[in-house]
Amino acid sequence: MFGCMKTFPLKLVVAFAVIVGTLSSQAHAQTETLSSQLEPTTIISSFSRENLDGSFAGLELLLMLPLLHENTVAAAEAQLQNPNSDIRFAAIYLLMNLTAPEVAPSLNDELFSHRIMAAATLVQLGDPAAIPILIKALSSVKLIPYYDPPLPASNLAQRLLLAYVDAGIRVSPADSDGNVTVRSQHWDDWWKKNAGSIHWNLSQQRFISNR
Repeated sequence: MFGCMKTFPLKLVVAFAVIVGTLSSQAHAQTETLSSQLEPTTIISSFSRENLDGSFAGLELLLMLPLLHENTVAAAEAQLQNPNSDIRFAAIYLLMNLTAPEVAPSLNDELFSHRIMAAATLVQLGDPAAIPILIKALSSVKLIPYYDPPLPASNLAQRLLLAYVDAGIRVSPADSDGNVTVRSQHWDDWWKKNAGSIHWNLSQQRFISNR
């Protein structure tokens, strides 16, 4: 993911990372054993804002185990339409951190923060549908859920647009952290002129306008 897309540090996650990192010959075997004992669907569906430490610890364990990534993506994709917004968040969070294109349906999620999270993933994969969502987020005062310190949606959107869209738009140092003076109108104007003429440049890993 772009920048640090994780949330606050978790003691359980850190402890697990230390164990896996310090074991040599036993690390792979223990990782396989742990992977076989974890069920992504159960972990995703048990996400609760009443137990954030435990909920995020479970998600981070799934992200730390490559052997489970395929099953994790499939389980997360299956929860994107769940009526429980917390469970949808957990699914999007996993897909976002795995940079999985399966998050695409969440561009239409009813929650603005979920749409931004999906767009943050897809803009890195060359999906132009992410761009107008990020541009809209530039003028938002909402926060991305569960970040510490708080992360304004406008801040994240600006960083991603500048990193992955070659629009020739520059910001002053005062704007670099996504303050209210961010030039969202410039991006609106650019998108209206270039929406139909951009392409994803594989070598640069950025959107380029054909104009």
